Parts: sequence; C-alpha cells; structure tokens
Amino acid sequence: MPSILQVLPYADMNGTERHVHLLATHARSRGWETTVALPPGPMRQVLRDEGIPVVDLPPIRLGTFPEVRRILARTMQAHDLAHVHAAMELALTLGWRRPFPLVFTAHCYHTALDYAKAGLFLNPSCSATISVSSAERTRLLAGGLDPERHRTILNGIDLAPFLAAPPSDLRAELGLSGEVLLVGTIGRLSRMKRVDVLIRAIARCQNPVHLVIAGDGDRRGALENLAKHLGVSSRVHWLGRRTDVAQILGGLDVFATASEREGLSLAALEAMASGLPLTVTTIAEFEDLVDPRWAISLPIRQARDWAQAWDGLHGDPARRAAMGHAARERSLDFSTERMGDETLGLYSELLRTTERWRSVSSLPGSPAG
Repeated sequence: MPSILQVLPYADMNGTERHVHLLATHARSRGWETTVALPPGPMRQVLRDEGIPVVDLPPIRLGTFPEVRRILARTMQAHDLAHVHAAMELALTLGWRRPFPLVFTAHCYHTALDYAKAGLFLNPSCSATISVSSAERTRLLAGGLDPERHRTILNGIDLAPFLAAPPSDLRAELGLSGEVLLVGTIGRLSRMKRVDVLIRAIARCQNPVHLVIAGDGDRRGALENLAKHLGVSSRVHWLGRRTDVAQILGGLDVFATASEREGLSLAALEAMASGLPLTVTTIAEFEDLVDPRWAISLPIRQARDWAQAWDGLHGDPARRAAMGHAARERSLDFSTERMGDETLGLYSELLRTTERWRSVSSLPGSPAG
C-alpha cells in the first residue's frame, strides 16, 4: 500500500488546510496511507479526531527551518511520495537531491514576486506541480515553471453536506423577516478579501438587504468600524468563525465574495452546492467557475455596482431561484471524488517511475486500479 506525506505550512481552517483535509480523507478511502505534517493550529486536532496520522512541526519561520527540514527528511524515510502545499521554500529544501517523488500544489499567492519564484524554486525540486485554477496555471508558467511537469486539478469539495442540508434557522437566529435579502460571505477577514466593498455596497442598497459575515481575521476591527461609520451596523451581522457552514449558506439568498485574488474559492463552490446565486469579482481566478446563468461578475472596489446587483436580485425571486438551481447543477463537477482521483492518478504515474512500485500493474483506488 503506497504511503503519502502531505506537508502544510500552516494549520488554521482556511482554504489550503481544508483542501489537504479533503485530499487526505479521500486518499484514505481509496486505500492510500496518508500522513499530514503541519505546525500548531486547529487543523491538527481535526485530523487527529478523524484518525489521520499527524507529524507535529514547529511554527514555520526562518529560525525553525533547519528543524522543520530535519523532521520532514526523517519522516520521508517511511513514505513513498511527498506532497507539499503552498510553501515553495519547503518544496525546495525537501526536494533537493530527493530520492522520492515530490509533488507541489500552489494555492494562490499575494504578490507577483511569489509567482516569479516558481521556476527557480520548483523546477529543480519537484517531480510534478499542480495548480488549482486556470489563472494560477497561467501565473505559474509565466514565472518559469516547467509546463511538461505541470497540470491543473481544479479544487473540489465534499458536496454531501450542502446538497442534503436541513432547513436553516439562520434568519430566525438573526431576527430577520422574509422581506430582507440576506447576502453572505465566508472566509478570512484579510485585506485581499475586500469585505469593505461588501459593507460599502450595503450602505448603497435601496432595498432591505443585509450582509452576513462568517469568519475572522486581523481586519475585523477596522471592518466593524467602517460599518459603524457608514451607519449600517444593524444591517451587517458578524458570525465569527463557524463550523456549521452548510447551515449558514442554507439561510442565505445570495453569496458574495469581493476578493482581489483567489485560488479557486471553496466557499464559492459550497455556495453553489447550496443552490445560491453568486456575486463575485471580475478576476481571472473565477473564470473556471463563473457563468451568467448562476453568477454576476462585478468590478473590484465598485460598491455601487454591487448594490445595484443586490437590489435587482431583491426584486426578482424567480431569477434568484433559477440561478441557484443552475449553480447547484454546476457544482456537481467540483466534487472531492473528482479532485481526489485526479490527484491519486498523478501519484500513481510518479510512483511507477520508482523501483519499489515499477512492477505494480495497478495501485489502490487510482484510475488505473
């Protein structure tokens, strides 16, 4: 049975960590032994609670890098393949003169400099690289990444909790009547997510439109002050960090994300599976996801346009229903099973180049199996 080491540079509950959690769970269901190495954070306990083996890393920073490298090098001796996520520096140090296949997945970077490092850091260290969206692929290849060893595997989600979610009590929790259009966003409250645009849009709406914000981050205080300054505190609802995502989405009328940059938004995929229309920024990252049948693309930072879109949806419940139905149908193409099987297929190809697995005609749960 092949043994895979997944490596994470952080351990919160954001998109990259959730991606690895889904991948590890799916691999195990297909008969692959999977261990996750990661620093302190809530994802550690989630993995342990589900019986997924964990290797404890120290917080990853410059001063701890030698220790991290020693732990990973030692751990790799008991595994057949390593899959590093997000941190190119980890891939470079782990993959140098590697005696095993090494895979790297990029999960969206904040600056052009990060993408410029792709070829320099990943070409000498990795057997294969993965992008989670077409936009990521374009940026990585522009940074010099070897296209022959690269493939795009679009993000996937566990559809079941959203397709079969019970009726939500969110509206009752917030004390809102049925005439209010409830727009929601879920995610980390960072500058790049531009939740400020959504709050400014609420202030411009002519109809009863409220905004639900689920998540936390270093921008929360500033965003709360903005809502107060604009006089919309009563129309902006702060849920904090929540685990009942399906229940929250099930209580919304519209999903919104004003991000300036994404990988391939898991929250947007979950909203689609929940049957919600999308309002999203017009950025390249959403090209794999967005279609006018279920989504409205809006300019970054133009709060007036967002307000007009929500006002229009407020007055057209039939359109919202049609968009939500189309979104749910499209979400079926973004399952964990599809994402996981494509990734396991790549693992199988790489393992057959190694001496141990060269003579094995099929590997458990892989497309060739």
